[in-house]
Amino acid sequence: MPAPAGVAVSGPRRVTRAAPALGCHGRPRIDSGDGWDVLGVIGDTSRVLLSTDRLTIRRFHADDAAALAAYRSDPEVARYQVWETPFPLERAVTLVAALASGDPEEPGWFSYAIDLDGTLIGDIGVKLHRNRRQAKIGYTLAAAYQGKGYATEALTAFLGHLFTERGLHRVSAGCDVRNVRSARLLERLGFQSEGLRRRHIWIKGEWTDDLLYGLLASEWRACPSAGDEPA
Repeated sequence: MPAPAGVAVSGPRRVTRAAPALGCHGRPRIDSGDGWDVLGVIGDTSRVLLSTDRLTIRRFHADDAAALAAYRSDPEVARYQVWETPFPLERAVTLVAALASGDPEEPGWFSYAIDLDGTLIGDIGVKLHRNRRQAKIGYTLAAAYQGKGYATEALTAFLGHLFTERGLHRVSAGCDVRNVRSARLLERLGFQSEGLRRRHIWIKGEWTDDLLYGLLASEWRACPSAGDEPA
């Protein structure tokens, strides 16, 4: 279950060093009815899920629309993601408003905001399996905040929440084979390579190769801190 508002949830490991990161394309594709794909299920208020030394992982709210549109409009950020650029502000406003009633306890995708001192810098999505013991994650970070350890810090805490607070057995992730920094991030976090799906996903006019990763709760508990790995 998510932690009550304002309560910090500590993961099993503490981040001590920075590491670069790019987006992971494990994103939901939900038809909005307006001809575009909604890329995250967003909560309704400013409820805080957990906090780290520098970051807050919380629900999205209406004031996030401009920042969301800005980083999703960046070609560097969107390169390996399923959405096209630019990402209009109107679309971001509609996205936030249309998905404000999402329920993180229900199977399917739900997304949380990554907040740095009141500024939205990215998001983490989790797709809960209907058995509620497995999930898939996806993540995006604005370009200006990459390479500073924020993705490692946010994901370390979030995985700790999934495994220790919600009791998940397994978390999976995937990324474009060319997205080397994202793959390295997953590996630093303890994810194990589970295969390559060749020409599996159609993104931006081309078939792309998809790397598959998985992490078990037992492996998470046994793995040393991601922050102790070389950057």
